Amino acid sequence: MNIISQVKSKIDNWLKNPEVHQSLKKTKWGTKVLIASVSITAIVLGIRTLGGLQTWEIATFDLLVNLRPDEPEDPRVLVVGYTEQDIEKLKSDQISDGQLAEVIQKLEESEAKVIGIDIFRDIAIGEGHQTLQQVFQSSNESNKIVVPCQMNDGKDDRGIKPPEVFNSEELQEAVAIVNVLPDQDGVLRRGLLISSPPENDKIKQENKHLCSNPEKTLSSFAFLLGTSYFPESVEIKQPEQDSKTFKYTQFLQIGKAIFKPLEPDSGGYQNLQTSDYQILLNYRSRGKASKEISVSDILTNNFKREDIKDKVVLVGYTALSRKDVFPTPYQKQAMMPGVHIHAQIVSQIISAGEGERPATIDYFPEWGEWLWILGWSIVGGLLSYPKIKSSLVFASVFITAGGLFVICWGGILFAYWLPLIPALIVFLGTSATIYGVERINIKEVDWDLIREEENKKQEQAEKIIRRRILTQLMEKAGELKGELDKLDRVDREIIPIDHNLDILLQIDSHESAPIHLTPQFNKVNKENWLASLCQKCQKIQESWLDVSVNPVEQKKASIRKLVQESEKLRASFKVNN
Repeated sequence: MNIISQVKSKIDNWLKNPEVHQSLKKTKWGTKVLIASVSITAIVLGIRTLGGLQTWEIATFDLLVNLRPDEPEDPRVLVVGYTEQDIEKLKSDQISDGQLAEVIQKLEESEAKVIGIDIFRDIAIGEGHQTLQQVFQSSNESNKIVVPCQMNDGKDDRGIKPPEVFNSEELQEAVAIVNVLPDQDGVLRRGLLISSPPENDKIKQENKHLCSNPEKTLSSFAFLLGTSYFPESVEIKQPEQDSKTFKYTQFLQIGKAIFKPLEPDSGGYQNLQTSDYQILLNYRSRGKASKEISVSDILTNNFKREDIKDKVVLVGYTALSRKDVFPTPYQKQAMMPGVHIHAQIVSQIISAGEGERPATIDYFPEWGEWLWILGWSIVGGLLSYPKIKSSLVFASVFITAGGLFVICWGGILFAYWLPLIPALIVFLGTSATIYGVERINIKEVDWDLIREEENKKQEQAEKIIRRRILTQLMEKAGELKGELDKLDRVDREIIPIDHNLDILLQIDSHESAPIHLTPQFNKVNKENWLASLCQKCQKIQESWLDVSVNPVEQKKASIRKLVQESEKLRASFKVNN
């Protein structure tokens, strides 16, 4: 969400740039659509590759799966469940070895095609342990039973070993792993078909077993049951893998059905861990994929023989209190028992092998997804043609977006996962971008005009400052003129001939005192003094005039100096009338 908001903000800022807007106006409309489509598609694909859209895409996948109509129960599959009612009737939350042996015998007598026991029996439970081992061995001889084990997780879990009778090499073909592959949110959307246990040095030698041996390649519980249903006339091709690249050179094939394994970037997934042979689950329905009979009904013979004959029968716990339950795309809150999930996968395998349903939910290769997303981006740009009314553009975009959703829903109906979220984002993004470029007028900024106006304002400010300075100069000039007029009226007073006028003018204003002129000298000395005084006054007047053409800072300094000199002049030559 944050990533998309940042991208949108950058696009908006880019469009608001006046220079970009002007260049876009000169570009042909078709070129604009292509540039915008490629750019937005590249951004969205980058975000998608980093996993930024995976949560949304997975949630959309769940929504589309929920909108599919449920298919009827598979008549070839049956679940024998240990229910809550069985717990009450049999007074135990676990089925004992003796009861499990009796159930298997009754199913064999009813000619079940193959029996899968989704109940761990690595240790004895209740009475009848020896009887159960004998039943396991006899059922295995007739190739009618599959027992579970659990692989270790490569960390602290050492897994769960199969029943002890299946530890021999001759009986190991009937052992299958029941590990599941939940996504990060815990939902089961993927199914495991074939795998090898991870290496784990923490497992002690005495605790090692078949399902902790990394050298073994094991089939999953549902896969082994599903393939056991088919007659020998149906060809089953096992997958082949390149020893160097670890890529599959041949996919698993049952009859004409090819089970395409998931890759790290399959569908809406990004950076998926796919070291095992796993597929997308194509659930049959949101409920049970097959009919269910309780263990109590089997023990009391409360069933019909035709409900079991020639069917794949799975025996397991269906009581929710056993907590052998998992969330599915249909039921994130209401969990589905594990044995029913195995039944869903068995039904998917059998239906695909007999050509009734797709083998798995398919998806585009990576390059196909790029073209699909780019195509919808171009469509979004084309719908924003500038000569079409805005109301029609909005209506066409809304209707086309709805059409995209319907197409993706139709893809899920036919077991094809189409990228809805990235296609919708680029479709709306390109449409909005082209619409904004073509129809929203961004005011052009005339930078030359702005600079011209700023220069005018600066000139006006300079004129105001000059006027004020000239006014002050005129006032000072008037004061100096008044002083000179007073000096012109002096007729008898003279200063001593040896008085130094330069020294007198340099006296600081705060130290100077009025000098009283006395009639001690002749008229010639007076005229010489007045001539010198006039030269000094003329010099000060010229300095005042020079101030008006100097920069502002220099004007301030010069004015201060001239004011001081003017004050000195007034103080030094004050005439006492």
